[in-house]
This record gives sequence, C-alpha cells and structure tokens, in this order.
Amino acid sequence: MAYVRGLRHGLAAGVVVGLLVAPRSGPETRRILGAAYAQARSRADQTSAGIRRGWQRAQPAILMARQAGGLAGRVASPAARGAVAQVLGRRANAEPEPFFSSSAPDHEDGV
Repeated sequence: MAYVRGLRHGLAAGVVVGLLVAPRSGPETRRILGAAYAQARSRADQTSAGIRRGWQRAQPAILMARQAGGLAGRVASPAARGAVAQVLGRRANAEPEPFFSSSAPDHEDGV
C-alpha cells in the first residue's frame, strides 16, 4: 500500500509542478489537454470496435475448434483409459487384447 500511496503523491506533485511551470496559459493548456483526451478516446473507441469485430469474426472458428476438441477427447478417451489401466497393471474392461501387441513374439527356437 505504501507504494501506491507514494505513486499517488508523486503523480499529484508532478501535475502541480507541471501546471506551475507550463509554457502556456491555463485555458490554452486545458484546450490542448481536452483535444488530447478526445483523440485518445477516439483511438480507444476505434480499437475497441476493431477488437469486437475480430472477436465476432473469430467465433465460428472458435466454435469449430471447441467441437473438434470435444470430438478428439471422446475418441481418445477410451484409448487413454486403456493405456492408464495398462500402466497401472489392471484391465480397463473385459475386451480381448488386440492382435497387434506391443510385446515381442515368443520364439520357441531360441532365436
């Protein structure tokens, strides 16, 4: 909190000193500050509108990505459960092992 209080005091002192040593009169300085504020406000409004338009344009892609992610999760979930169960040494379900096993085939001839 002391930092914020110091920041406020410094800001206030800077404004006072700036107004005291300003090269222009009060009304002229206020006019310049008002014009700068209006310009900054206009730019902020334009930027906000641009962001809003971009967000609206991105919505269909975001929806498609969300749907694709859900589909990928539903497809990968059973395989992930089986892999976790295999790592933990348990059977995830009563399905038979696939014919393509990751274990090496047993050789009876010793080769």
